[in-house]
Amino acid sequence: MSRPNASWIDRVYELAETAPQWMRERASAELHIGGFTQARLETPVLEISDLEDVEEAAHALIFFLAVAAASGSTLARVRCGRGKAAERLVQEARSTLGGALDRMEDENVSLMRYFDVFLRPADTLSAREGTHVADALCEALDACDANPRR
Repeated sequence: MSRPNASWIDRVYELAETAPQWMRERASAELHIGGFTQARLETPVLEISDLEDVEEAAHALIFFLAVAAASGSTLARVRCGRGKAAERLVQEARSTLGGALDRMEDENVSLMRYFDVFLRPADTLSAREGTHVADALCEALDACDANPRR
């Protein structure tokens, strides 16, 4: 049985293999909740709160969300710090990958220093929406180096 929309998913995986190491190292496959709770959840997490360059953080965000969407994740957490940079990243996710998003919980990003992204299941994305995700990833990666991927 073939996967729905396999071509865009395969393209995302191929592009992800070319992502810079600094970008891949910021993503984790699970969320750790400390304190009294002490739980580990199979929720992808991106840590970009320490990146000073907002453009770099935005490229890492697109990489992360594109791979999460292609992998079938429906929830992803982005740890992004506070202030205008965090708000910019929320807007970047909405404007760049809006069709792949179900909703975002970002009301308290300034207080909590993270936001949650609820992704649509990969098999519900149209070929056009999936291609848009792959194209956004390609553009984000191209902005990080001088080797165009198109």
